Parts: sequence; structure tokens; C-alpha cells
Amino acid sequence: MGAPSVILIWLAGDDTTVELALFELGADAIARKVEPRTLQEVTVRGQRGVWASGPYLVVLGSGAVEIRRLTAGEVLIWEEAGVTYRLETQTGLEEALRIAESLQPSLMR
Repeated sequence: MGAPSVILIWLAGDDTTVELALFELGADAIARKVEPRTLQEVTVRGQRGVWASGPYLVVLGSGAVEIRRLTAGEVLIWEEAGVTYRLETQTGLEEALRIAESLQPSLMR
């Protein structure tokens, strides 16, 4: 990806299962989802956000580079100060909002 981006991954106790993934995408990054099953508008840190559930394809890229992956879980997406956040989790909306509210401001600003 050409835009500044940060991807943080937390593994489950077995060190093979992704329990939580946080994407911080700079303003030039392109991210799109293809046909999530359910979308719900939410508020995250005072910003409009979206909670998406069900399997869907995620395409991340900038310029000639594209990353495609099938996500089976749920994702909380919001934008704050020019940074787009994607929090992929299996914990449910309430826990995802708690995690999002606990984040410190990004260094990407």
C-alpha cells in the first residue's frame, strides 16, 4: 500500500488463530468491502462508524498493490483525524466499541 498504514494483530492462546486485527489506514489508502451481510451505524469516539458482520471480501490497496482477503467475522470501521480504523474481531459489538474507545491517538497524524 502506498499510503502510510499500520496493521496490528493479536493472536489467541494457540498462537495460530487471529483473535483481533486493527488496521490504521492513511488518507490515500483504498479499502472497500464487498457485500457484507449486515451493516449497522454506530458512534465510535464521537465519530460515525459502521459495524459489519458476516463473511465478506476486503480489498486494501493504493496504486498497483492490492491485498484481498476473505473475512469471516465482524468489523468495526470508523475515521478519526484523517485515519481510517478497521477493528476485526469475534468479540461482538459491545467489546469492539470498548476496545476502540480505549485506543490512544494514532502516530500517523
